[in-house]
Formats: sequence, structure tokens, C-alpha cells
Amino acid sequence: MVKNFPEIYRAGNYVNANSTVVIRCILSMASEIAELKAIEPGLNVKCDASMETQNTLNYNHLDIPAQQLIATATSELSENFSARPRDISSFTELVFNDAAWAKDSIDSRSVFKSVFEVAVNAQSHDNLYELYDFFTPGELRDEWVERNAEWYVTACNTPLTSGRVPYSQRYLLRSIIEGADSAIVSNKVGANLRFGHESVLLPLITLMEINNVDYSTDNIDNLANNWRNFEFFPMASNIQIVFYRPVIQAHNSGYRLSSNDEQTGSDILVKILLNEKEVPFPIKTTSYPYYKWDDLRSYYDNKFNGFKDKFQE
Repeated sequence: MVKNFPEIYRAGNYVNANSTVVIRCILSMASEIAELKAIEPGLNVKCDASMETQNTLNYNHLDIPAQQLIATATSELSENFSARPRDISSFTELVFNDAAWAKDSIDSRSVFKSVFEVAVNAQSHDNLYELYDFFTPGELRDEWVERNAEWYVTACNTPLTSGRVPYSQRYLLRSIIEGADSAIVSNKVGANLRFGHESVLLPLITLMEINNVDYSTDNIDNLANNWRNFEFFPMASNIQIVFYRPVIQAHNSGYRLSSNDEQTGSDILVKILLNEKEVPFPIKTTSYPYYKWDDLRSYYDNKFNGFKDKFQE
């Protein structure tokens, strides 16, 4: 971020960092702030991790209607996949000396899933045994197809949950909008940083309708051909929403846009990056990747109003 937007992270500017109360998120926030301060000691930094930030950054579990829809949909999804024939004989033969005993005496499918879970999470650690060697490419793909469907049903825009689940992030999106408005009015230069979870980021970007992540279907069998979770939220996934003042306002605040980003109109412009790549917002623009903030804000305001008409809180 400092390399891409050095004007934001210079001495005297402001950084407001919030985290959920989960330790790993707090540590991520602390590590990033430490790096920012090492690069530019003159930054004015404020950090918070409290129940106030928790309820905004991780509202999922408090949204009871959404959780009820998720519970019903995931139960049906689990039954769907459990009923499908799956050949895991290659895995069983590798793991157990007596494959016949394993088939008759234990739930080999449960062992398969448990080992797969460890293999997936081992990517977060160094120097661990490569457990993926226990699986064939076909077994890995079948398991990913199921996990992909689980993420989609629990976070995204599908008729299976009436399109309700992404609205679990309406308070977070509203907080982002209000924080942007405050920064614009203050005429200061700085950044609002939020540290949370992938289970929040996915429904958030679905609600924001960026990069076609809001793809809608109830056809789970064909989902993997059109929607793939790893394209949206890999490890350390993030979104960056960058605002640009008109040149005159920017100069008055002591801020200097790079020559490539200068704009001389009266509109505040905004662009968004998903995992450090520019992606489209759901509205029209004549200067992609830049959009008029007033247009985008109106679009989301209308979406909030539509929620009140269609769903219960």
C-alpha cells in the first residue's frame, strides 16, 4: 500500500485501524501498523479492538435471519453431497495397511475429510509434511467442489438463501461509507484500515457487487464452472477503496496526486482493488477504474433501502 499510494502514508497523515477481538486479527493489525510506523514514523496512528468494532466487523452471527437461512441451505447441501457416490479407495489404500478392515470397521469417509482439513490448513505453517500426496487430483477436485459450494451458500447471492445472506454485512458497508464521508469532509489525508475474517470479506464484496462475485444461481452442480472461491479470497485477501479529491481540493489539503491520477473536475472519484487488482464496481463509468463517489454512494443507499423493503432485520 505504501509503495502504491505513498501520498497517503507520509508524515503527519492519519491512520485509523480497527480489528475484531479475535487474537489473530489483532496481531495482524499490530504487525501491519508496526511495519507502517517503521516505514514512516511520522504517521498519526490510532488502533482499536473492542466489542464496538467486533459488532461492526463481524456481525454475521448476530444476523439471526441470515443464520437460519444458512443453516437450512447448508443442511440440504450436505445431504446432497453425502448422497453422491465418491470413490476414495486410492486414499484408503495409502493410509491403511488393511483396506478391507478400514472399509468394514471405520468411517473412512470421515477420516478422508479430516486428513483433507489438516492438509488445507497446513498451508498456513512452515515445514509441515505435504499431505496432499495422499490424494489423487480427482479426489482433491471433488473435495474442493464441495467446499466451493459450501462457501457460496453460506456467504453469497443465491436463491437457496433468498439472496439474504450478503446483507449480513450491511452495517459494515454503511460504516465504510460513513468513514469515507467523514474523511472527505475533514479535508485530511489518511487511511481507515479494518482487520477481520474471510467469512466477512466474501459476503461484503458480494453485497458490494464487485468483480461479478455476486453471481446468482441455485444450480450447485454447475457452480464450479462459473464461480470459484479462490478467485475472490485467497490467504490474506483484502479490498482497498481509494478516494481521489479534485486537484484544487487536494492541493489545499497539502495532498499531491500523481500525474497519472490527477483529475480537475468537482467530483470525488473512487476506485477499488480486490487483492491488489483493480476490479469494477456495479455502476457505469466513463473513466474506469475510477467512479464518481456520489453515484456509487447513491447506488448503495438504494440497495440499503431495497433491503428494508424485501427482508426483515
